[in-house]
Amino acid sequence: MAANSRGILKFNGGEGQKLLKLNYSVSRSTDVSGRVASDPSNALIKITVEATEKSDILESLLNGKYKPTTGEITFNKSHEEGTLITLKWENGYVIQHQVDFDAVDENSMLISFVVSAEMIDYGLASYAGIWPGGGSNNA
Repeated sequence: MAANSRGILKFNGGEGQKLLKLNYSVSRSTDVSGRVASDPSNALIKITVEATEKSDILESLLNGKYKPTTGEITFNKSHEEGTLITLKWENGYVIQHQVDFDAVDENSMLISFVVSAEMIDYGLASYAGIWPGGGSNNA
């Protein structure tokens, strides 16, 4: 169903960037018997996009380390109109940034980064990290 779907990233409400790779993970700990022993945590979004002349993603890591980011990734259906699914985050921070350059490869310059966010929505599923003194759900 999702064969050859396309993704577009909008970082901090900016213009869309072509998404090349995404890994969204969230986990729970288990005790020694394998029984679930925690609430979901450690939600991370790993993203790779084509490089552009903009450096706003890196700037959010280096210059805005206490300024949270927002993002939206829309996955479009490949052979028909419409959205397949959307991933959104609020109160997120870029915790890792990497630039890859390979003059031989078709996509010669790529930007990969990791976002840790308090609130993540993926379709109808929601992750709420509820950080102390953090996002909109905290007083």
